[in-house]
Amino acid sequence: MRASSNFADKAVRGLVAVAAVSAMFWATMVTPTLWRERATTEVAAAIFEGQPFRRSTLIAIDRQWGDEGQLRAVMLRNLAAIRLRLAEDALRAGDIGGIDAALESAVRMNDAALAKNPSDPFLWLSRFWLTNTRSGFSNAHLSYLRMSYALGPHEGWIQERRSRFALASYRDLPADLAEAAVAEFVDMVRSDLLDKATEIAVGPGAPLRGILFPRLKDVSEEQRRRFAARIYKEGFDDVPIPGIAPPKPEFPEPVLPPGTGECLAC
Repeated sequence: MRASSNFADKAVRGLVAVAAVSAMFWATMVTPTLWRERATTEVAAAIFEGQPFRRSTLIAIDRQWGDEGQLRAVMLRNLAAIRLRLAEDALRAGDIGGIDAALESAVRMNDAALAKNPSDPFLWLSRFWLTNTRSGFSNAHLSYLRMSYALGPHEGWIQERRSRFALASYRDLPADLAEAAVAEFVDMVRSDLLDKATEIAVGPGAPLRGILFPRLKDVSEEQRRRFAARIYKEGFDDVPIPGIAPPKPEFPEPVLPPGTGECLAC
């Protein structure tokens, strides 16, 4: 009986030891990976919302990861967003030495992400922008934009970015994509994305106000009124919002010189 009891005790101690080793393995190997995934996911989500980040922060997050082929689909997508922002930042900063490398890195990660996320509208939009930025606009690239519209026609955070890209290329778009770009702008106003719609209307959409604004006639009056208030405040009142007249200019009352009577004719 005692021998049997000793054997049982040793077996229990053995199981405890195995559990302890497993816990140590989890702490040293798995927990850091979970932390990296969480940090990367949170940064990518903030990028999707348009939040700014220091370049050094994004580089530090990106460098934590290795070969694209070993990453899960969701992490590839997150890293594609981070590298896209790094490429955009390099272009904005005029970093001549770093632009090509940043674009190449972004393209490589975006392609890897698309291979595992072929139905993601953001990744197709990113491919459209990256390809045009590297090689110049070409009709051969329009299939990427068309895929983005087909897979994510009403996703607000994608609409804002896609609308900028599409309207900037509006004059070069075929009829179906030109119509999709205009309809998307109208949908943003209808969906109360008014601040973003205003930024687009006074930015890449500014030369197209004569096309965009008349299409707002089918949007509710309240939404048109709220959008018009923002547009007119920016000084863009040459093309009125349907049914909402621009405010009349206010002229200050003349200031009479000292000693002047109230009746100028007296």
